[in-house]
Amino acid sequence: MAINWLAYLEGMEEFYRWQREDHPRYPDIMLEWGLYHHLRGALAAETGAGEEAAVPFLAEGDRALATLEQQSADFPDFRCWRDWAASQRGGPAAPDAEALRAHFHAVPGLAGEPLVDELIAELEPLAALPAALRRAALCPAFRRLFATTGEYLAFREQLAAAAAFYALAVLVGGRVERHWIYRAELARAGGDPAAAGAALEEGLARHPDDIELLRETAQERERAGDPAAAAALLEKAVALQPGWPDLRYDLARLLRESESPERSLEQFSKALEMNPGYERAAILQAETLFELGDLEQAERQLRELQERQVQPQRVYRLLSRIYAERKDERRAGRFGLLAQDDTDEGV
Repeated sequence: MAINWLAYLEGMEEFYRWQREDHPRYPDIMLEWGLYHHLRGALAAETGAGEEAAVPFLAEGDRALATLEQQSADFPDFRCWRDWAASQRGGPAAPDAEALRAHFHAVPGLAGEPLVDELIAELEPLAALPAALRRAALCPAFRRLFATTGEYLAFREQLAAAAAFYALAVLVGGRVERHWIYRAELARAGGDPAAAGAALEEGLARHPDDIELLRETAQERERAGDPAAAAALLEKAVALQPGWPDLRYDLARLLRESESPERSLEQFSKALEMNPGYERAAILQAETLFELGDLEQAERQLRELQERQVQPQRVYRLLSRIYAERKDERRAGRFGLLAQDDTDEGV
C-alpha cells in the first residue's frame, strides 16, 4: 500500500492544534509542534503543493524553534532538531535508499539488531519515500512525531498506516524496545488483546529491565485481572528507577487493589514527596487511610485538599463518610449535601 505521508500529517492538524492550545507552555509539546510544521511544510513543498503553500508551515516551525531558544531549552531532542533545521537551509540532498538503509542499521540502539530489516519492510520501498521524510529520518527527535502519529492512526483504526509510522519511530529513534509496545497498541486497536499481551511479554523477555516495557506489561496484566502480577512488575520498575513518581503512584494503586493497602501507603507517600502537587496520589492515599481506619490522618489530608479545592465533590464525600463513622451526623450531613453535585472524574 502506497502511503500518502503528507495526507496523514494533514489529518493530524486538529490533534496538534488541540495539544498545543491545551498545554501551551510545555517544552515537549512546543518541540513536537515545531517538528510537525517543519516536516509538513517540507513535504508540501515537495509533493506538488509548491513552495508558496509550504511557507506558513515552515514559518510556524521556525517560530516554535525560536520560542524554545528564548526559553533556553536544553535537552537532546531540541538540540538535535535545532541542528537539523539549520542544516536544511539550502536544500541538502536526501540520502538515497541504500544510504538510508545503512543509516538505520548504524543507529545507536539498532546496530546488529535483526529487527531492523523487518521494520524497514513496514515502509514503502525506501527509494519511494519522499526526500523530506528521508532527510527527517536523520534526526532522532522526529521519532516523537512519528510515534504520536502512529498512536493517533491506531486509535482511528488505520492500522497499516499506523504500523508504518511506528516503524519509522523505532528506526529513527533507535529505541528498539518500543517496537513491542507499538505492536501491542496495534493489536489492541485491532481487537486482539491476547496478541497485545503476547507482544509485551515477548518484548519484556528480550528487554527485562526496560522501564516502559515493565510499566506497559504491568498495565496489560492488570487489564487481564491479575493486579498482584502487575504490582510485582512495577516493584521491579521502581527499584530500577526510584525517582519517577508516576511509577510509585501506579505501584501504590495496584498494591491497594491487590490486598496490600498498608504497603501502598509508603508508595503514595514517596510519590507525594517527589511531587507534592500529585492530586491523584493524595486522594487515593486519603481513601486508603480511611479504609484502614486511620480517620485522623485521612481527615487531615482531606482538609488540605479541601483548602486547595482539589476534586471537591470527592473530598466532600470522603469527609462525609469520616464524620458518619464518628457518628457526627451534623457534619456528615453537611458534607454529604456538598457532595451531591458529583461531577468529578475517578482516579
